[in-house]
Amino acid sequence: MRRAFAVCRTPPSGPVFLSLPMDILDQEVSGPTPAASSPPRLGPSPDATQLAENLAGFDPDRVVVLLGDDLPAAASAGLVAFAEAGGYPVWGTQLTSRTAFPSAHPCWAGVLKPDFADMRAHFKASQAIVLVGGRAFVAYPYRDAEPVPEGVAILHIADNPEAFGREQPAHMALLGDIGLTLAAAAGVLRQLVDQDKVAARLAARAAHTREARQATRLDILAESANPPLTPDAAVLAALDALPQDALIANDSAATFGRVQDLLTTQPGRYFFARGGVLGCSMPAAVGAALATRGWVAAFVGDGGAMYSPQALWSAARYRARVIFLVFNNRRYGVLQNVARQLGYANAVAGRFVGMEVADPAIDFQALAASMGVPAARADDRHAIGAAVHRALGRQGPSLIEIPIR
Repeated sequence: MRRAFAVCRTPPSGPVFLSLPMDILDQEVSGPTPAASSPPRLGPSPDATQLAENLAGFDPDRVVVLLGDDLPAAASAGLVAFAEAGGYPVWGTQLTSRTAFPSAHPCWAGVLKPDFADMRAHFKASQAIVLVGGRAFVAYPYRDAEPVPEGVAILHIADNPEAFGREQPAHMALLGDIGLTLAAAAGVLRQLVDQDKVAARLAARAAHTREARQATRLDILAESANPPLTPDAAVLAALDALPQDALIANDSAATFGRVQDLLTTQPGRYFFARGGVLGCSMPAAVGAALATRGWVAAFVGDGGAMYSPQALWSAARYRARVIFLVFNNRRYGVLQNVARQLGYANAVAGRFVGMEVADPAIDFQALAASMGVPAARADDRHAIGAAVHRALGRQGPSLIEIPIR
């Protein structure tokens, strides 16, 4: 037990499966519980100054920051300070389990698709990548391409020694508390680079981001006229209706389109299924609702919802403040798209064996009602807003089924 708790507290921190024999579980335990061990504490890397000095030798317009999917929210302040000190764009990954950088910040560049060729295209003009954390290079499906072009330096910061060299060789590796290391490097970097030029880059990036997001929003809204809605239009309507401080638990591929650039992801307020696995967001949303006073939104597809529909019963049982948003296209769209990309004969011919969630179609409203959760179907932008408004007026959970193309 002590080892399990020690492992779960050790960076990068996470769940640990503990299996106990049945005879042990049947035994009565008496006596005081021993005090917990002191948690491991990492300070800033002693090489933080060297990191800043190395970066000062690169063209700042050709330096990018790439975030892994194992960063704690506590690293956010150091990440922001570091990005602002150099005026660097910060990229995340699409299949990240959590976020450590606020998407509203002008340094936020967006997320990279899990495609090595796409990553390589983004990095082709780079001189250096500041890799923060681990598991940033994930491909689905696999493509025979190297994500990092030759000659690009990788400066890797992690709080876990196993992260180094696991995916890409590092020209410089710094082990330490991520937030403290980046904050220390930021302090040195401010003294080494022209802060007037940094301010100009940040202002230009902020203006470009505002314009791009507004253009994306207008394009998506133009798709909202005729139901069924596109995935982008459906997700945008849900985002516009939800409270700004709602926590989001997401495993829906409906968010992978252009609307992903409009997702508001705050550290500690946005979680995704690590690696893109389905079925996590509904039970995760219930658990999150039990740990927070605010509202939690579960974004899930119709296929993903069938992995763990019993989460509806738990939400009703404990009056969890969760809004389950089921984006329903009656098919496993991700698998169909992968089959097309790989050129499978059936997919090329328009036949998708075992990938249709129809005949019979799932009645999500009846499913929710059977587990004590009020439900509604919303076919257009106005109906989505009204359904979310009604859900926010309840003391417990709701489900909203949104048909999409």
